[in-house]
Amino acid sequence: MHRGSSCSVPGRRGRGAVRRLPIAAAVTLLSLLMLRAGGVQAAAFAPGPVIGAVDAAAADALENGSPGVADPAGVAPAGNGIVWGFAPVRLGGSVSLDLRRQRLEDGRRNTQGLSYAELQWSTHLWEPWFVQLRGGFGALVARDVSRQVDSSTTSTSRGGTGHVAVSVFPQSRFPFELRADVSDSRVRGDHVGSDYRLRRLIVDQSWRQLNGTDSYAINLEHSTLESLTGTLAGVADRVDSLRAQALQQRDDHRFEWSGQLSRNQRSDSENRSRYANLSARHAWQPVGDVQLDTLATWNEVRLHAGLLGNRQDSETDIRQIASFASWRPASDRSDGEPLRSPLQLTGSVRLIEADTGTDSLNAGLSSRSRTGLRAANVALGASRELSPAWRLSGGWSGTRIETEAGGSAALTPSTATAASTVQTGNLTLAWAPVGVLLGNAQGGAAWRYTPGVSASLGASRSSGVVATPSGAAPAGRRLTQGLQLNHGLGRDWLGDDGGSLSLQLGQSLGALHDSQVAGTVRALAHTLGLAWQGGLSGEGSTASYGYASASYSDSRTLGGGAPGLGSTGGRFQLVNLQLSRRTGLSRHSSWNGNLTAQGSRSDTQQLDVFTGQTRLGGPGWLPFYSGSLSYEHLRVADVPRLRYTATLTVNSQAFESRSTGDIDALHERVTASVENRLDHSIGQLELRLLARAARVDGRPVGLIGARALRRF
Repeated sequence: MHRGSSCSVPGRRGRGAVRRLPIAAAVTLLSLLMLRAGGVQAAAFAPGPVIGAVDAAAADALENGSPGVADPAGVAPAGNGIVWGFAPVRLGGSVSLDLRRQRLEDGRRNTQGLSYAELQWSTHLWEPWFVQLRGGFGALVARDVSRQVDSSTTSTSRGGTGHVAVSVFPQSRFPFELRADVSDSRVRGDHVGSDYRLRRLIVDQSWRQLNGTDSYAINLEHSTLESLTGTLAGVADRVDSLRAQALQQRDDHRFEWSGQLSRNQRSDSENRSRYANLSARHAWQPVGDVQLDTLATWNEVRLHAGLLGNRQDSETDIRQIASFASWRPASDRSDGEPLRSPLQLTGSVRLIEADTGTDSLNAGLSSRSRTGLRAANVALGASRELSPAWRLSGGWSGTRIETEAGGSAALTPSTATAASTVQTGNLTLAWAPVGVLLGNAQGGAAWRYTPGVSASLGASRSSGVVATPSGAAPAGRRLTQGLQLNHGLGRDWLGDDGGSLSLQLGQSLGALHDSQVAGTVRALAHTLGLAWQGGLSGEGSTASYGYASASYSDSRTLGGGAPGLGSTGGRFQLVNLQLSRRTGLSRHSSWNGNLTAQGSRSDTQQLDVFTGQTRLGGPGWLPFYSGSLSYEHLRVADVPRLRYTATLTVNSQAFESRSTGDIDALHERVTASVENRLDHSIGQLELRLLARAARVDGRPVGLIGARALRRF
């Protein structure tokens, strides 16, 4: 009997009729089936030695339904056993020599020579799909020479690296992996900024149901980042993270759960932080015209800062649950196909609880503050298509907000509470035809003109004290009437290679009368958009594909004034640019790039006529950009395995921070980098020349280096 393959169905001989088996034989066969695993999902056999040729023949007879072979009495069924032994260990490693020179902003020049040796090994227990093990360790010796204008210092340092990983059932539906790693930034050879040592432990476990409807995953990570040089030399930054997620599908119901807990602490101060969040989502869509989506979340942030006897603690706790429902009635046509209804009904419920607090001690004086918020919102909406061009929509919402603030300063407690209720209703009539084609065009569609008109009425009634961007506003009624006119012009040009160029022009004119604003606010907005999508040109290694888009919008508001806001006149501008391109220049060379840039400017705090919301002002342009550009040549000067790589990366904003629980973040942040690298491989020998310029935490840093590495 072949133990690793699927056995025949009990009680069948090939495709013949069902035949009767003795009870003992049926029990024995059932035991064999329970001990057998289908495919590569777990250990295929139960541990135990091979019983013998007679027993194996009896088991084969039971599985194949052969008559005349009796079940051996007194012998328990068993497989051929797990072989608790390791496969021959596969060894490998490398020896490298690095020489690099770094120039810092203050004029200091650091020269470093580093030798590094590493040994790696891998093996598996029993079979490769059962348990895999791999690891390695290394040792380095570095000599640093730091020169300033009138002095120089020399130092020698040593360090070690290592890693080990254990994978259990790596190709199954329930893989488990344990990884431990100790790394040194000096081994990389291209690191700019302060040197650091990173210790990391990762535990991963996941499980997926056979039919793929359910899946579960849990991840535990520990990271300790220790700075070796620079202003943070000797400082250790620790981050612990626990993440879990689950997904279940039950007929028309879909359930999603996720949670995360992260902690951060530094050794040079009492600063520490804790971030925790939980979320649960339920989606139900029994038929195509009914949809219900519910989301519940909990977020907690705890921060502690302390230095020289002073401390400050802050805590934020936010809990909310929101449910959204949508229903579009459908009727059947005479041919039985569903007919899409012009009416759509929506509803939502949202509950929020938020608590914040601070506790500080400064120069022996303590102070505390607590703020609580409770809010509930219910909204109903309806939309009906009167015709292909006309749409009527309306809605109602009610909001209840309760706030409580308390605290103490200099042993004097104080507490204040407030509550408000707001009810809002709106009605909108919009006309948006499909569009009109103007003339004919060659190489693409004609110009398309799309006009549009919308009129809106809104009313709100509030009680209590209502919060506004300018402060607290008294309770009362608010009426708004708005009118918007817009039209657009667009055209697409098609290229011979399948690419396209699209141009969009738009203009909007709006007027809004608000009972809480003196006069009528008017606004004029212009938009310009240009998009290019390149077709797949070239063949094989010279294939190219790209995408580019640029847009500009300008909105000017005139007239009107509001209490606490002054004049609502102002200007808002937004510029957006996106580029993506990959081009194969030849068989051995190519370049690719991605860039996203955006800038916005709002000169004054103003009332947006088109949205009805107050837009806050700011000083000047607020830019954001992120992108990369790289060029690669795999055969420089027609020399085999001589590769040149040039890379440019930029990023204007910092999203990575260990204090917020990002376990991959470093102490220093690189906002811009230009790197040129030349690599050459000769058998097991690898050579590299490197030149890099970067901006690290706002400081320029330059690096040149060379490396020789021999693998074995």
